[in-house]
Amino acid sequence: MGEIRIPELTDAHRESFPAFIDEWTAVGRSCDPMDRKAAGEGVTKAYAAAGLAAPQVFFAASPVGGAIMRQIILDRLVRAGVGEGVWAGVRDGVRAGVREGVREGVWDGVRAGVRAGVWDGVRAGVRDGVREGVWDGVWDGVWDGVRDDVGDGWQRECWWGQHDAGWLSFYNWFAQNGLADICAPLEGLTLLARSAGWCWFHQGFTVISDRPELLHDETVTGHRRALHCADGPAVTYRDGWSVWAWHGTNVPQWVIENPTIDKIQAETNTEVRRCAIESYGWAEYLAAIGATPVDEADDPGNPGHRLRLYDTPEQVYDTPTRLLVMDNASLDRDGTRRMYAETVPADIGDAVSAAAWQFDIAPDTYRRLERAT
Repeated sequence: MGEIRIPELTDAHRESFPAFIDEWTAVGRSCDPMDRKAAGEGVTKAYAAAGLAAPQVFFAASPVGGAIMRQIILDRLVRAGVGEGVWAGVRDGVRAGVREGVREGVWDGVRAGVRAGVWDGVRAGVRDGVREGVWDGVWDGVWDGVRDDVGDGWQRECWWGQHDAGWLSFYNWFAQNGLADICAPLEGLTLLARSAGWCWFHQGFTVISDRPELLHDETVTGHRRALHCADGPAVTYRDGWSVWAWHGTNVPQWVIENPTIDKIQAETNTEVRRCAIESYGWAEYLAAIGATPVDEADDPGNPGHRLRLYDTPEQVYDTPTRLLVMDNASLDRDGTRRMYAETVPADIGDAVSAAAWQFDIAPDTYRRLERAT
């Protein structure tokens, strides 16, 4: 590509990273209604950059609605007697064409236009931060929800719109720092990400879905986020389609809104069962099943609070284990102190040793603690 345009990352470059992470994480988490005009323009530009004619655009209110609409259109094409060869072209190939003709072309151009250290620095400083907050924190939960409700096959030819924020933020940084000409083919996908949700690219037509209406998540660590809402859906779209999640794990609606002992005991999925017990409350659950601690003691790391060690019922976990029930060392934002539970090996015999095992220290050391940190 000729002259290297960004020979090294300067302090000014690095100082721009946090703003890019915030900007593109906001794109990926946006709950603004879809801008249909901008989304349509983005699709037209993306197709043009790949050498394809502009498609007819259809709009859906949610990813599930989009997946269903896509299938209805494809089924109508079959009923209309589209030949097998044409059908294969309608069904497949456009995503690959856009990827190879646009994204990979830009990839090669940017790689040739910067040093390896610059590439790695922007990837670690911008892209990975956005991915943690969007791809890992929102996209995967919505993906699981669509898969559960629609089944397989819906993901063919799918682009993720706003949830492509991770890799698009990477190239957008270069576009704003000397490589605008190389990154120009991504203008359509960038506009689409800033204006809409998931979309399906096919020859002749595109389906674009709206962004969520409501989104509830939590910071796990650093930029990493996870879907979570303790009293309702974590994600809701404008057609009512929703995803329920407990600290990053997708769960059935009842786990959040109506957990009961009978439903917990009947649940066969270990992760869902654990989430349901946490939603119900460990103290309430253990009292309801008549569990009694095998040992309890004052908590040396959390003065004024108790440690309780239980044998877990066989239906809670897949392998023999014990459960250490503790009070959180700090108050939650609402001023309450949450009781939580952690599993420990089944051969640990007392509550203090179980707490020490959690901190990976010797029991005698834990007994001398003034406060756990």
